[in-house]
Amino acid sequence: MHGEGGSVNSAALPAQIADLKRRLQGYRLADIYNMDETGLFYKLAPDKTIASRQIEGAKKSKVRVTVALTYNADGSDMREPFIIGHANKPRCFKKKSGSDLGFF
Repeated sequence: MHGEGGSVNSAALPAQIADLKRRLQGYRLADIYNMDETGLFYKLAPDKTIASRQIEGAKKSKVRVTVALTYNADGSDMREPFIIGHANKPRCFKKKSGSDLGFF
């Protein structure tokens, strides 16, 4: 386990689950949303060949973007993935700002 998931207090978990259920009672499942983020290493080459043997000696690319996935609790509304880049002024937008393109 990594991050916050690795430090869960399992003794307090049943009480927290009961509290969460109590708080969500007044809402429909269609109105409860969750957003998760994950890293997408789009320049990372596979580390195995079709024959499943390890490829040795190649450096792994660390270039990535963050992808945010949003959906509701009953699965009836899954939003388009939201890409979060790292550049303050991405080259692909040339001289246009985020507000010119309708992002901000």
